[in-house]
Parts: sequence; structure tokens; C-alpha cells
Amino acid sequence: MGHLGERIDTGILERVVDDGARLLLVGPLHPRADTRAFDRLAQRPGVQWVGAVDFDQLPRYLAAASVGLVPYTHSRFNTGSFPLKALEYLAAGLPVVSTSLPAMEWIGGRDIHLADTPEQFSAAVRTLLAAGRDTASDERRRTFAQGHTWDARAGAVLEALESPSTRPPRSRVGGQP
Repeated sequence: MGHLGERIDTGILERVVDDGARLLLVGPLHPRADTRAFDRLAQRPGVQWVGAVDFDQLPRYLAAASVGLVPYTHSRFNTGSFPLKALEYLAAGLPVVSTSLPAMEWIGGRDIHLADTPEQFSAAVRTLLAAGRDTASDERRRTFAQGHTWDARAGAVLEALESPSTRPPRSRVGGQP
């Protein structure tokens, strides 16, 4: 889900498909993408690429998914990025398999599964697909994601700013506090 471009490791996705998983690609091809690699991937049996979709249509596609994938390369840009799509997957009740980026390690949680090689990534996807989903796990993931909304983050910042340990000392005028 999102722009499909040089940030994505197509070798990982090819392995996922090779090992029998079906793949739904949602999003436009980025101008800097390796078009041959994505065309080759999109033409494989078991891969459906729907291209760009309106934002209000994304919940429909997420509802059809079983696992959210973040197969990012280990570029400098990706290492410094924060893939919001992982939180969107969790908010939709999906478990996530991602390459081990610092932001993904920071998010943590039992529903973020980190794997860096195509073999490890595919194995994690297969394990989650075999386990299936259940209502309690989906709700746990949604609740976890609620702790990472913009409102929740802003609330945490405000709370930290209002904490006595973070308040600067009051200035004293004429020796009076």
C-alpha cells in the first residue's frame, strides 16, 4: 500500500509469491521505480496490482488482506523513515511483517514481525497466514495502533510538557519565587 518504488525490495516480494502467498499491490508506481522489476512482479500468477486508488477506498483493500507488508530496502532514506503504513495495517487489525528498520523496532509489539532476508520474510508471512486471524487479535492490534495516533502523540507531548520534572524553574525577581 503506497507508492511502489525504489524503497521496496522486490526480491522479498518475489520470494513471498514463490512460496505460495498471493500478493495485492495497492498504489501507483513511483517515477524512480525499477519499472522492469515491478512489471515482472505484477505479471506473476498470484499477484494483483490495482494501481492508485482513492484514499476512501483503502479500507476495502485492507479488509481483503491477511498480513500487512513493509518490505523496505535498507537504504539511508528508509533507515531514517517512519513507515506509517505499519500503523495503518495495525489499525485495520492486520499483523505486520517488515524489514528491521529502526522505526519498526521502536514501534515493537507482538504484531510487528521483523525479517531481513527474502527467506525470513516469506517464512514470517507464511506463519501468519497459517495461524489465521481472530477477533481478539485484530482488536489487540487496533488498540495498539490507537496508542500511536496523532492525538495520542500530541497528548503525550503535552503531558511531558506539563510534568513538574520538565518545567523550567520559575524566574526570581528581587529574590522572590
